[in-house]
Amino acid sequence: MAPALKKRRCPECKKAYTYEDVEKHPTYPFCSPRCRLIDLGAWLTEKYAVTQNIDPEIAAQLAEGSPESGSPPEE
Repeated sequence: MAPALKKRRCPECKKAYTYEDVEKHPTYPFCSPRCRLIDLGAWLTEKYAVTQNIDPEIAAQLAEGSPESGSPPEE
């Protein structure tokens, strides 16, 4: 039996698309490399920004590269 295709809307262009698995769709959650780059450009030009304060405990974890932050610890 073939794996079920999942449906998604691209957050950039709003086009509907299907995919089999996130790992097999390199531009997820975007429909294409173009939409992925448009979104990256918006972050880099500060069109998008995180406006809420980060919890001090989480900020400390990020600064030290704890496992919870997703960053490898410094050796």
